[in-house]
Amino acid sequence: FSPAAIRRAMRDAGIWFSDDDEPDDLINRIMVERVEPELAGLSAVFITEYPAFMAALARLHPERPQVAERFELYLGGVEIANGYDELCDPGEQRLRFEQQRQLRRRMGRYVPRVDEAFLHALVRGVPDCCGCALGVDRLLMVLLGARDIGEVMPFSLEQELALRRMLEKETAR
Repeated sequence: FSPAAIRRAMRDAGIWFSDDDEPDDLINRIMVERVEPELAGLSAVFITEYPAFMAALARLHPERPQVAERFELYLGGVEIANGYDELCDPGEQRLRFEQQRQLRRRMGRYVPRVDEAFLHALVRGVPDCCGCALGVDRLLMVLLGARDIGEVMPFSLEQELALRRMLEKETAR
């Protein structure tokens, strides 16, 4: 999963990328351009064994540390869920937070503070656990056969912004 190997494979496959793209951006581009379209005709597909550099809060596989214990569930080519075994090692988590901060700083993006309360909880001891985020809006979109997520959202972005402006006017009075 070296960035050089990923770039070579992308070049060979004719997938455009920028030399400034980070490894996780490269994988995401491969997913969007090649993998997800192939999944569109399938029902449920689990994608597992993401590269370690895409682990975020996930534990690495104990026997193959180059992959994260993480999965994504796709229905009809749409990502519905993302789950993983939680990383419970405070030292490793702090290191990952700092690496993400350095990356965001280098890319000129907002750099959040390190979540010290979370790290403190890990120091005190968190039992082995896992989690899964389910995109209910995406699931509803697939189940109803909607082509766009906006078709199943109760409020569009425009409606949300109009509501905020109205509330700001009310509170300004």
